[in-house]
Amino acid sequence: MLGDGCGATRLMRYLPALRFDALGWAYEPIAMRLCRAARWRPALVDAVAPRPGARILDLGCGPGTVGRLLERRCPEALVVGVDPDPVMLRRAHRENVRHGSQMILVQASATALPHDDPLDAPFHVCVSSLAFHHLEPRQKRAALGEAFRVLAPGGRLVIADWGPPQTAGGRLAFAVTQVFDGVATTRDHATGDFEAMLRALGLVDFAKQGRWATPVGTLCLYHGTKPAPSGA
Repeated sequence: MLGDGCGATRLMRYLPALRFDALGWAYEPIAMRLCRAARWRPALVDAVAPRPGARILDLGCGPGTVGRLLERRCPEALVVGVDPDPVMLRRAHRENVRHGSQMILVQASATALPHDDPLDAPFHVCVSSLAFHHLEPRQKRAALGEAFRVLAPGGRLVIADWGPPQTAGGRLAFAVTQVFDGVATTRDHATGDFEAMLRALGLVDFAKQGRWATPVGTLCLYHGTKPAPSGA
Protein backbone atom coordinates (compact mmCIF):
# COMPACT_ATOMS: atom_id res chain seq x y z
CA MET A 1 0.00 0.00 0.00
CA LEU A 2 1.21 3.47 -0.80
CA GLY A 3 -0.95 5.73 1.31
CA ASP A 4 -1.37 7.76 4.45
CA GLY A 5 -0.33 5.05 6.91
CA CYS A 6 2.20 3.90 9.47
CA GLY A 7 3.91 0.75 10.64
CA ALA A 8 0.79 -0.49 12.36
CA THR A 9 -0.97 -0.78 9.00
CA ARG A 10 1.77 -2.86 7.41
CA LEU A 11 0.27 -6.04 8.85
CA MET A 12 -2.90 -5.42 6.86
CA ARG A 13 -0.96 -5.74 3.60
CA TYR A 14 -0.76 -9.47 4.08
CA LEU A 15 -4.41 -10.03 4.82
CA PRO A 16 -6.99 -10.82 2.11
CA ALA A 17 -8.32 -8.13 -0.17
CA LEU A 18 -11.20 -7.39 2.18
CA ARG A 19 -8.78 -6.20 4.89
CA PHE A 20 -9.89 -2.56 4.75
CA ASP A 21 -13.53 -3.45 4.28
CA ALA A 22 -13.37 -5.46 7.50
CA LEU A 23 -10.71 -3.55 9.43
CA GLY A 24 -10.99 -0.04 8.02
CA TRP A 25 -12.63 1.15 11.21
CA ALA A 26 -9.25 0.68 12.94
CA TYR A 27 -7.33 2.92 10.53
CA GLU A 28 -7.90 6.32 12.12
CA PRO A 29 -8.52 5.38 15.78
CA ILE A 30 -5.54 3.00 15.98
CA ALA A 31 -2.98 3.46 13.19
CA MET A 32 -3.21 7.23 12.97
CA ARG A 33 -3.36 7.58 16.75
CA LEU A 34 -0.04 5.74 16.95
CA CYS A 35 1.31 8.15 14.36
CA ARG A 36 0.00 11.15 16.36
CA ALA A 37 -1.74 12.42 13.22
CA ALA A 38 -3.90 14.85 15.19
CA ARG A 39 -0.73 16.74 16.14
CA TRP A 40 0.89 17.17 12.73
CA ARG A 41 -1.98 17.07 10.24
CA PRO A 42 -3.07 20.66 11.04
CA ALA A 43 0.48 21.83 10.28
CA LEU A 44 0.40 19.87 7.02
CA VAL A 45 -2.85 21.55 5.99
CA ASP A 46 -1.41 24.94 6.97
CA ALA A 47 1.69 24.28 4.84
CA VAL A 48 -0.47 23.38 1.83
CA ALA A 49 -2.57 26.52 2.41
CA PRO A 50 -5.33 25.57 -0.06
CA ARG A 51 -6.95 28.48 -1.84
CA PRO A 52 -9.90 28.88 -4.23
CA GLY A 53 -9.15 27.50 -7.67
CA ALA A 54 -6.03 25.62 -6.57
CA ARG A 55 -5.36 22.16 -7.99
CA ILE A 56 -3.95 19.90 -5.26
CA LEU A 57 -2.54 16.42 -5.82
CA ASP A 58 -2.44 14.00 -2.87
CA LEU A 59 0.10 11.27 -3.66
CA GLY A 60 -0.61 8.01 -1.85
CA CYS A 61 -3.91 9.37 -0.64
CA GLY A 62 -4.96 6.17 1.16
CA PRO A 63 -8.48 6.58 2.57
CA GLY A 64 -8.46 10.25 1.55
CA THR A 65 -8.39 11.78 5.01
CA VAL A 66 -5.85 14.48 4.21
CA GLY A 67 -7.57 15.36 0.95
CA ARG A 68 -10.88 15.85 2.73
CA LEU A 69 -9.20 18.02 5.37
CA LEU A 70 -7.81 20.21 2.59
CA GLU A 71 -11.21 20.34 0.94
CA ARG A 72 -12.80 21.29 4.25
CA ARG A 73 -10.30 24.13 4.67
CA CYS A 74 -11.06 25.41 1.17
CA PRO A 75 -14.07 23.87 -0.61
CA GLU A 76 -13.25 25.88 -3.75
CA ALA A 77 -9.99 23.96 -4.26
CA LEU A 78 -9.83 20.85 -6.46
CA VAL A 79 -8.22 17.86 -4.74
CA VAL A 80 -7.11 14.79 -6.70
CA GLY A 81 -6.08 11.72 -4.71
CA VAL A 82 -3.82 9.08 -6.26
CA ASP A 83 -3.21 5.61 -4.84
CA PRO A 84 -2.35 2.26 -6.46
CA ASP A 85 -4.44 0.16 -4.04
CA PRO A 86 -8.00 -0.40 -5.35
CA VAL A 87 -9.23 -1.61 -1.97
CA MET A 88 -7.96 1.55 -0.29
CA LEU A 89 -9.55 3.66 -3.01
CA ARG A 90 -12.89 1.94 -2.50
CA ARG A 91 -12.72 2.90 1.14
CA ALA A 92 -11.78 6.46 0.17
CA HIS A 93 -14.79 6.57 -2.16
CA ARG A 94 -17.13 5.42 0.60
CA GLU A 95 -15.73 8.04 2.95
CA ASN A 96 -16.09 10.71 0.26
CA VAL A 97 -19.75 9.81 -0.17
CA ARG A 98 -20.30 9.80 3.58
CA HIS A 99 -18.72 13.24 3.98
CA GLY A 100 -20.09 14.75 0.77
CA SER A 101 -16.57 15.19 -0.60
CA GLN A 102 -15.89 16.13 -4.22
CA MET A 103 -12.32 14.82 -4.16
CA ILE A 104 -11.37 12.98 -7.35
CA LEU A 105 -9.77 9.54 -6.90
CA VAL A 106 -7.36 7.98 -9.39
CA GLN A 107 -5.79 4.54 -9.25
CA ALA A 108 -2.17 5.00 -10.31
CA SER A 109 1.39 4.59 -9.13
CA ALA A 110 3.19 7.66 -7.82
CA THR A 111 6.23 6.51 -9.79
CA ALA A 112 4.45 6.81 -13.16
CA LEU A 113 1.54 9.24 -13.10
CA PRO A 114 -0.85 9.13 -16.09
CA HIS A 115 -0.70 11.94 -18.61
CA ASP A 116 -4.46 12.05 -19.11
CA ASP A 117 -7.34 13.74 -17.29
CA PRO A 118 -7.48 14.68 -14.42
CA LEU A 119 -3.67 14.64 -14.16
CA ASP A 120 -2.98 16.41 -17.44
CA ALA A 121 -2.91 19.94 -16.02
CA PRO A 122 -0.26 21.34 -13.68
CA PHE A 123 -0.92 21.32 -9.94
CA HIS A 124 -0.41 24.19 -7.55
CA VAL A 125 0.46 21.84 -4.69
CA CYS A 126 1.56 18.22 -4.44
CA VAL A 127 1.14 16.80 -0.95
CA SER A 128 1.95 13.40 0.52
CA SER A 129 1.67 12.05 4.06
CA LEU A 130 3.36 8.88 5.32
CA ALA A 131 3.52 7.37 1.85
CA PHE A 132 7.13 7.64 0.68
CA HIS A 133 8.53 5.36 3.37
CA HIS A 134 6.72 2.47 1.66
CA LEU A 135 8.92 2.88 -1.45
CA GLU A 136 12.38 1.59 -2.31
CA PRO A 137 14.98 4.38 -2.82
CA ARG A 138 14.79 4.18 -6.64
CA GLN A 139 10.99 4.33 -6.43
CA LYS A 140 11.21 7.36 -4.13
CA ARG A 141 13.35 9.18 -6.67
CA ALA A 142 10.94 8.28 -9.47
CA ALA A 143 7.92 9.44 -7.43
CA LEU A 144 9.62 12.69 -6.46
CA GLY A 145 10.48 13.26 -10.11
CA GLU A 146 6.85 12.74 -11.06
CA ALA A 147 5.67 15.09 -8.32
CA PHE A 148 8.10 17.73 -9.55
CA ARG A 149 6.98 17.18 -13.15
CA VAL A 150 3.28 17.75 -12.50
CA LEU A 151 3.84 20.86 -10.38
CA ALA A 152 3.33 24.21 -12.04
CA PRO A 153 6.25 26.66 -11.76
CA GLY A 154 5.87 28.22 -8.35
CA GLY A 155 3.93 25.16 -7.16
CA ARG A 156 4.68 23.69 -3.76
CA LEU A 157 5.72 20.21 -2.69
CA VAL A 158 4.65 19.35 0.87
CA ILE A 159 5.59 15.99 2.40
CA ALA A 160 5.04 14.60 5.89
CA ASP A 161 7.01 11.43 6.57
CA TRP A 162 9.51 9.81 8.89
CA GLY A 163 12.80 11.56 9.57
CA PRO A 164 15.94 10.70 11.54
CA PRO A 165 15.21 9.75 15.19
CA GLN A 166 16.51 12.31 17.64
CA THR A 167 16.90 10.22 20.79
CA ALA A 168 17.83 6.68 21.81
CA GLY A 169 14.15 6.03 22.56
CA GLY A 170 13.21 7.39 19.17
CA ARG A 171 15.73 5.11 17.45
CA LEU A 172 14.30 2.11 19.29
CA ALA A 173 10.72 3.10 18.39
CA PHE A 174 11.61 3.51 14.74
CA ALA A 175 13.47 0.19 14.72
CA VAL A 176 10.16 -1.45 15.64
CA THR A 177 8.43 0.43 12.81
CA GLN A 178 11.12 -0.77 10.41
CA VAL A 179 10.30 -4.36 11.29
CA PHE A 180 6.80 -3.81 9.92
CA ASP A 181 7.50 -1.33 7.12
CA GLY A 182 10.78 -2.84 5.94
CA VAL A 183 14.34 -1.72 6.50
CA ALA A 184 15.00 -1.30 2.78
CA THR A 185 12.23 1.29 2.40
CA THR A 186 12.78 3.16 5.67
CA ARG A 187 16.57 3.23 6.00
CA ASP A 188 16.97 6.46 4.05
CA HIS A 189 14.42 8.14 6.36
CA ALA A 190 16.42 7.10 9.43
CA THR A 191 19.72 8.31 7.95
CA GLY A 192 18.48 11.60 6.48
CA ASP A 193 19.03 10.45 2.89
CA PHE A 194 15.35 11.03 2.07
CA GLU A 195 15.77 14.69 2.97
CA ALA A 196 18.80 14.74 0.67
CA MET A 197 16.63 13.39 -2.16
CA LEU A 198 14.20 16.25 -1.60
CA ARG A 199 16.97 18.83 -1.60
CA ALA A 200 18.33 17.38 -4.84
CA LEU A 201 15.10 18.36 -6.61
CA GLY A 202 16.26 21.98 -6.54
CA LEU A 203 13.24 23.33 -4.71
CA VAL A 204 13.30 26.99 -3.75
CA ASP A 205 13.01 27.82 -0.06
CA PHE A 206 13.24 24.17 0.91
CA ALA A 207 12.68 23.70 4.63
CA LYS A 208 12.03 21.10 7.27
CA GLN A 209 9.27 22.91 9.10
CA GLY A 210 8.45 20.64 12.01
CA ARG A 211 9.43 17.55 13.93
CA TRP A 212 7.02 15.49 16.01
CA ALA A 213 8.00 12.58 18.24
CA THR A 214 5.54 9.67 18.08
CA PRO A 215 5.52 6.17 19.60
CA VAL A 216 6.56 4.78 16.22
CA GLY A 217 9.05 7.35 14.89
CA THR A 218 9.92 11.00 14.34
CA LEU A 219 7.57 12.72 11.90
CA CYS A 220 9.02 15.56 9.80
CA LEU A 221 7.29 18.06 7.54
CA TYR A 222 9.23 19.07 4.43
CA HIS A 223 8.21 21.67 1.88
CA GLY A 224 9.60 23.74 -0.95
CA THR A 225 8.68 25.53 -4.20
CA LYS A 226 9.31 24.52 -7.80
CA PRO A 227 11.32 27.33 -9.37
CA ALA A 228 10.17 29.16 -12.46
CA PRO A 229 12.14 28.49 -15.68
CA SER A 230 15.12 30.74 -16.28
CA GLY A 231 14.09 33.97 -17.96
CA ALA A 232 10.42 33.50 -17.11
